[in-house]
Amino acid sequence: MSRWPCAILLSLFAILGTAEPGLPATLLVSSTGTAPAGSPLLCTTSEDADFQYRWGRLDPKSGLFSYYHPDQSPLSPQIVMPREASPGDLLKVEILEAESVDSISARVLGPKQEPVAGGTGFHASESAHGDRWVVLVGISSLVAKGFYQLSVEVKSGDRTAMQLSQLSVQERTFRYERIVLTAGLTQLRTSEDSRK
Repeated sequence: MSRWPCAILLSLFAILGTAEPGLPATLLVSSTGTAPAGSPLLCTTSEDADFQYRWGRLDPKSGLFSYYHPDQSPLSPQIVMPREASPGDLLKVEILEAESVDSISARVLGPKQEPVAGGTGFHASESAHGDRWVVLVGISSLVAKGFYQLSVEVKSGDRTAMQLSQLSVQERTFRYERIVLTAGLTQLRTSEDSRK
């Protein structure tokens, strides 16, 4: 196929390729900051995916996005991600993928998409349904409360699946109890202890 018909086909698909909310979509992606290099690419989204798509440019917000070439099938990992955390927490992300995987990683991004934390996945176990991977991500004890983005990326060859979700970081609270100091308690504190 010559260069011009391919460009016309890409442009036509970009104009007509819209996605209905609440339904999985397969989109032709000509440019995105998160897709792997090489074009054209297809991207299959999950039903709950939130994104903007116009003229072949995909801007993912949340949900599962699986990038692959037309002669391939998409990765479809099952990812369990936490939705809330506190400063100092260790987040556990679990991934089940039926196909072999080259690498898995997770990142926590701040409001300006700056990296806050990250981790690399490790193979945890095998089952009849696929391989189970785990990524541990440590949240700094100094991180401010607010909303962050948790991004998990699964790679197999030149295919990539990416799950994005919002992570709410709450203030850490500590359990405490107020004890009113009374005369009786003062006597106990000042009395001699036979164990000393």
